[in-house]
Amino acid sequence: HIPWFSCSDLMMAVVLGVVWAVAAVVGQPAQWDVVSEQTGNHEPDHPSVRYSHTANQIGTQMVVTHGYYYGHDGSGPQWLADTWMFDTASARWEALVRHESTATPRPHGRMSHTAVIADGLLVLYGGDDGGHRDSDTRGYKSSYLSDVWTLGVTGGKWAAGWEERHPVNPPPPRAHHSAVLLRQGTAMAIFGGIHLDDLWLYHVKENRWTEVQQNPLEGGGGLPGKRHGHAATPDATDTGFYLFGGFRFADDVVPGQTESGPLSDLWHIDLETGTWTLLLQTHPSGGRTYASLVLHSATLVLFAGANCHGSCTCFGDVWEYPTATGTSAVWSPKAVVHEPITRYKQTSVLHAGSLYTFGGESYKPYMYHNSVAKIRLGAPLPDSTIVATAKLAVAGLGLVSVAYAVVSHFLAKQSNSDKIR
Repeated sequence: HIPWFSCSDLMMAVVLGVVWAVAAVVGQPAQWDVVSEQTGNHEPDHPSVRYSHTANQIGTQMVVTHGYYYGHDGSGPQWLADTWMFDTASARWEALVRHESTATPRPHGRMSHTAVIADGLLVLYGGDDGGHRDSDTRGYKSSYLSDVWTLGVTGGKWAAGWEERHPVNPPPPRAHHSAVLLRQGTAMAIFGGIHLDDLWLYHVKENRWTEVQQNPLEGGGGLPGKRHGHAATPDATDTGFYLFGGFRFADDVVPGQTESGPLSDLWHIDLETGTWTLLLQTHPSGGRTYASLVLHSATLVLFAGANCHGSCTCFGDVWEYPTATGTSAVWSPKAVVHEPITRYKQTSVLHAGSLYTFGGESYKPYMYHNSVAKIRLGAPLPDSTIVATAKLAVAGLGLVSVAYAVVSHFLAKQSNSDKIR
């Protein structure tokens, strides 16, 4: 006469059901997935390892171009000049321009350049070729560039070749700077670089440069100051961008600034007013250079990078900063099931709610990368979802109460019946 379940069993089952339902709405820790495996350097259908390259997303395609690695097989320094396209739908690579190609013209091998996709053009600017273009020694002597190249796309197909542009009033040569695309894809904003903190706009259609802020305007806490290896991404208004971290040499510190070495500050600039705003002075994990930064649904997403001051400590973590919160916002770590190998000088692009990352250099273990991994970022919960989740919880608790009353009544009747017998 005793039922196989008890009130406490039923209540626990209902409570667990509510918890699992709410967890399904709110979300579980994110998972990194490898969508293209690590390979060797001589695969015909896969780019070689590299770092300090660029990657841009257009449609379902991630376009990777140039970069660098050191050949420990005796080949020595490798400044790459190839361009590849990765289809995120099929997870396959296609070579647009191979490194060994003799086709000219094209931008020669380089690293620490920038590239954006604007008005159907992949626009490449600057970088460091190590002086190897003008030397047979292929050594490490830095040689900064200020050239502009474009690779066109029409009807979803990439054009056959590169074209060098010769804009008027070019900025000083540079590398390790940042570039973002603004103003509905008509302007590329570049900032900083080694010993630089100037801001320029390249107007794609007019093929001309304009200087927005000069080095002499730096100073105090009102401007980011000289830095390189920082990360930048456009804001939601398309008229400004966010800037994070990087590295500042001690002799680049000006009055009013105290920090040198790896930086951890977060800035925003409104190009309509020319105003820089310091959002955060520090990051919980300290300074980092060569990190990836994207804006996803009003949330800044920071991935990887390194803290280098003598030796380097690499990261593989993901952090989020809600821009809509205003000055009260803080960085918070994103929960992941398993972090990828720590790295820096990788590239990351955002597509269909997922962050894709390619390449980079690691120290523990020491290696270069050419795999592609992705992590689903998910969408932030809108108010309607939060309300629905609350209603689900209330309904679940109500169900617990009703179930408790029904089962208690049943057991009471069962007990009375046993007494009569």
